[in-house]
Amino acid sequence: MDYTMEELLPVVGKLTEKYTSLSSTSVTYETAQQLMGAVLYCLREAEYEAVKTGKNSVATASDTDLWRFYQQGYEVVLEKTARAKKVYDQVIANFRSFGNRCYEDTVIKGMPEFFVHYDARFRPQDHLLTLDYPILRPVGKRKGIDAIYFYLSCVLLEQRFLGKIPEAYGKAVLEHYHGDYEELVLNVASVIMRNLVIHMMMGKKLSGDTVTADDTKRFCSRVKICEPLKLEEAINQLMEQMTGGPEGDRAMLSYLSCDRKDFAAELRNAAEYGCMDRMIVY
Repeated sequence: MDYTMEELLPVVGKLTEKYTSLSSTSVTYETAQQLMGAVLYCLREAEYEAVKTGKNSVATASDTDLWRFYQQGYEVVLEKTARAKKVYDQVIANFRSFGNRCYEDTVIKGMPEFFVHYDARFRPQDHLLTLDYPILRPVGKRKGIDAIYFYLSCVLLEQRFLGKIPEAYGKAVLEHYHGDYEELVLNVASVIMRNLVIHMMMGKKLSGDTVTADDTKRFCSRVKICEPLKLEEAINQLMEQMTGGPEGDRAMLSYLSCDRKDFAAELRNAAEYGCMDRMIVY
């Protein structure tokens, strides 16, 4: 819903009174912009909640109703922040980074600072962190607690996958991918998942089966003649097997599948230019 400046100013005025503890109604232009952003953010949160629950918005009935609607949005922000903290607690309970510093810095060092400094009342639209570790689903235009909650939900799905990976194997795959993987900005789950899928596509076990040069050559020939969409479908089917089949972890599969298009393109490129050895630990 679009709000006019005439409708918004009384709400911003009340929030300004809270910001200054009633000591003044005068704030800098930058602060006024910040508080306007806070009001709009909370109003949108209230709108999304109203749509989700099937309730009608009463936001434009009067100044009092608009303030009440803003307050409802503020409560949604608080509730979502509490839920995000619970997701974070699940993430760090058995966090696996395999030594990647970007992953650790973002999740272990950075995220606690968000929960300490996030201002749900006066700056709910700011999520404070740069979220440097790249997840497989883009955060997009999400802001504030919406961005953090979405990001942590993706990290939790990723951790469900990584939690099944032996430490030694995960590190071996990552080190094979790049000798300085600890310092790279990369998605840890993607690198490991791709190695697993390639083994499955080649019909090779992770241990005990030797991958020969002839095996790689035959595999590259198959990849090169496979249509792009069919290759993506094949990758997705193997991901489904890897996550427990049709009755398995559908949320994890949906998350990992976000990588299948890029994975298929890189697989075809590796097959075409003879650099498959970078994508698989033999």
